[in-house]
Amino acid sequence: MIHIEHLNTYRDQKILDDFSMHVKKGSIYGLFGENGSGKTTVLKYLAGLYQDPQVTYLGSPIYENMTIKKKICFIPDELPQKDTLRSLRSLYQDLYPHFSRNLYTSLLDMMGLDERKKMRTYSKGMVRQAYFALALATQCDLLLLDEPMDGIDPFMRKKIYETLFDEVAKRSLTIIMSSHHLAELDGFVDAIGIMKQGQMVLAGSLDGLKASLTKVQVAYEQPVDLSPLKILSTQGLGSVKQMMVEGDHEQILEILKTHHPLLLETLPVTLEDLFVTYVGGEDNGYR
Repeated sequence: MIHIEHLNTYRDQKILDDFSMHVKKGSIYGLFGENGSGKTTVLKYLAGLYQDPQVTYLGSPIYENMTIKKKICFIPDELPQKDTLRSLRSLYQDLYPHFSRNLYTSLLDMMGLDERKKMRTYSKGMVRQAYFALALATQCDLLLLDEPMDGIDPFMRKKIYETLFDEVAKRSLTIIMSSHHLAELDGFVDAIGIMKQGQMVLAGSLDGLKASLTKVQVAYEQPVDLSPLKILSTQGLGSVKQMMVEGDHEQILEILKTHHPLLLETLPVTLEDLFVTYVGGEDNGYR
């Protein structure tokens, strides 16, 4: 559905470096990386704000394609504020032919927002909620979210996530979102891309990527040779080490057991583990 092929971007310096990305219809895709890794630039290409023929939606370039742009809605990190939410809603109705006033009204009721009030009186979280209501009401096929939950309280975040799940299930909405809230998104996204210095360093289904790694906590009385293992990261002090190891789970445990460990425990692999392993520093990340 969405393809970016070998994209390179320069703005004073190289921002995207041979970047490729593929997202299936109906997926909830998390795009992660350190600040300055290029996440927002990718979202702006997908929203059609930047031009490149290597960025396509349903096989067609996005930039200046109004037919495609009417299927895409982008909520950026920095949100413009009109005089009132009502005036902003009028603009969205003009831009998106399938805008649902009923859904919009229902979402405002859920969020406790009054569209007649001046948006400058809204808190940061209320502004974000207003844009969520507008974006979902567009009935878009592709929703792009840049740090979408900043300023929104945990109770309302939960409601918004549930609403997004419902929209994906009902009409195969595709969502691509960037965020630093890794633990929060671990149970929400089904596919991920992890960026580092403008490159995609890890991509795939979240469950599949987790299954490719084994996280163990292990301790030995004396130093042992673990060179047969593909150890991606090691953390810990003293004799107790926590390691992320790539490969067959059972084979990894068999090799670790041959050295008679004092302690051997497997731990669940999290989204944060994947991020730290592939983006982290010398001591705790893949190099």
